[in-house]
Amino acid sequence: MQLQTVTPQPDTHANWREAWHPDRVQVWGRETDGLDDCEAVRWLHGPYREAIPSVGIPEGSIYRSSMTGQMGTIGRLWHRMYPKVRLVKDPENPRKPMPLVTRQYCELVTLFPDGSVESEELLAFLNGQQTLFKKLWPMPRH
Repeated sequence: MQLQTVTPQPDTHANWREAWHPDRVQVWGRETDGLDDCEAVRWLHGPYREAIPSVGIPEGSIYRSSMTGQMGTIGRLWHRMYPKVRLVKDPENPRKPMPLVTRQYCELVTLFPDGSVESEELLAFLNGQQTLFKKLWPMPRH
């Protein structure tokens, strides 16, 4: 939106039936160093946080939970990897930039928290125990 000179307004939303209501969805993202540098897919099949028994921190896992879903059940987490594209000058048409795909990707994790233990623990992990992902939506209110 900012590329199109539109300023996001996090407080502008319908208070009913809004799929992307800021109280019902969170989007986290990061830039990767390539397709193999995909962090969140590991969380779908194993722990996102290793246990530290000496300080009472249990393993964090969403494997086979309401967050990831199961056969016949829709999950509450979406994961996407989008190629990072740079705009470069087109020698044929200098007024129209052309896309150049880089080896980097934008990794996005969209969560629909449901108040479950797994959901709350994952949000606590994202909010304070990791440094790779940045919260993109809802935007922090200043």
